[in-house]
Amino acid sequence: IHARHGSVRLYLPHTFHGFVTTKSTSGTAFFRGTLADQMTMLVDVGHVRTSFVGDYSQYTGVQDGWHGDELEITSEHGSITVSFEQD
Repeated sequence: IHARHGSVRLYLPHTFHGFVTTKSTSGTAFFRGTLADQMTMLVDVGHVRTSFVGDYSQYTGVQDGWHGDELEITSEHGSITVSFEQD
């Protein structure tokens, strides 16, 4: 998902299990509700954050590639807010 001018608000299904990467050059990324409680922050460098939603201890690495959910959100001039549906 890419927004050039404006904020992004995204509601994920509760079944989402995988990586979320956010990039915002002049805004902030927010994770709300129970989604924030189920996230493991993996990378937080500059304007890029990568997190894992779900039980990260069950992730076995990249030997055979990741086959779960994956999401990349970019907002060049706005904030990013992500939460679960109905949260």
